[in-house]
Amino acid sequence: MTENTLTHRIRVDAPPAQVYTLIADVGRWPLLLTPTVHAEQLHRHDDEELIQLWATANGGLTTWQSRRVLTPQTHTIEFAQVKFTAPVASMRGRWDITAAGPHASQVTLHHTFSAVDDDPAAVALIGAAVNHNSTQELARIKQAAEHAGTGLAVSFDDSVEFTGSLERAYEFIHRSDAWPDRLPHVGDVDLTEYGPDLQTMTMTTIAADGSEHRTTSGRVCRPAARIFYKQYELPPVMLAHTGRWIFEQIDPATVKVTSHHDVIVDMTVARSIYGVGLSDADAARMVRDTLGGNSRITLSATRDWAANRKGTSAVPNLTVTEDDLKTCLQQAVGGDDDIDIDTADLDTDLVELGIDSLAKIDALGRLERQFGFRFPEGSADVIDTIRNFLTVANEQLAGQS
Repeated sequence: MTENTLTHRIRVDAPPAQVYTLIADVGRWPLLLTPTVHAEQLHRHDDEELIQLWATANGGLTTWQSRRVLTPQTHTIEFAQVKFTAPVASMRGRWDITAAGPHASQVTLHHTFSAVDDDPAAVALIGAAVNHNSTQELARIKQAAEHAGTGLAVSFDDSVEFTGSLERAYEFIHRSDAWPDRLPHVGDVDLTEYGPDLQTMTMTTIAADGSEHRTTSGRVCRPAARIFYKQYELPPVMLAHTGRWIFEQIDPATVKVTSHHDVIVDMTVARSIYGVGLSDADAARMVRDTLGGNSRITLSATRDWAANRKGTSAVPNLTVTEDDLKTCLQQAVGGDDDIDIDTADLDTDLVELGIDSLAKIDALGRLERQFGFRFPEGSADVIDTIRNFLTVANEQLAGQS
């Protein structure tokens, strides 16, 4: 078989050791390198490791295993695929990071590959994927190394526990093409599958104000255990967004489903939009509210679906619970320890609890984002107790579901 060679380079205004550290840690690749959806270190011994990568290639998703030899002394990393997907017949290469000045580096990425049966069309296809992915990877390494202080890492979990079927819970999340009939905030889903358990999902999400947002994600599915995903199309304030759904059998009757998010926020862009006074904590809270709200809706629907063994194609009857509301109110007052909402009586006046009009408006917005409905105009003026708050919220939820 004929071997083909491609080389890509970029200058990075950061020292070689810093750049090498970014590339050496394969666990960071889904957040660092644009094409990588998921990465795992399967085995490590001294400076050699076996890794598996799932990444985009020519508009689809593919996976392979590679052995890597890491040499931190010379800032080089050699790699060779040991399991690959046709039409690739072989693939190996090397990362070289060399000094290009007192505080700069040149990063060179070499690839040598062959195609099954030396098919010219396959050679062209592989070459196009290598060119595209290498260019994107080098650009992101440059950005990450040169602007290390501008990215804010935000990670958080939401979970539900219930009596039901683990397999049905997994099926609910896995078959996202059924979400338009099952989730109130999903308009449509276009699901494409590439072999066993590799998916690309394009979804239209409907916000509480009626606006629509379209996102595309790559997904790596592990039946009844994990679904890893990476969002491709990002709002300007995000540099990267990955996540995973985790399915656990807690005991013979109890299932736990967790939604985990990892986000890198571009604080320079965020402050240009929301003001230079935006703190890291405020930015993290905004991400938490926006992404976590839809995740909690999906978790609630998953619980309802998995607990109903007969199944249903109808949108589940979501309910704003006392705990849901108290959590939103506590968040609206910034977690003030002097305001004890958890033990408050349902009929206690909100003003007596320390909930002013601004906090009520904040809580209204949080519930709208979490449950995908809209409060009537002027609701903050008429809601005066927790009980009244719950009544209005659930009336609106029932009317708009």
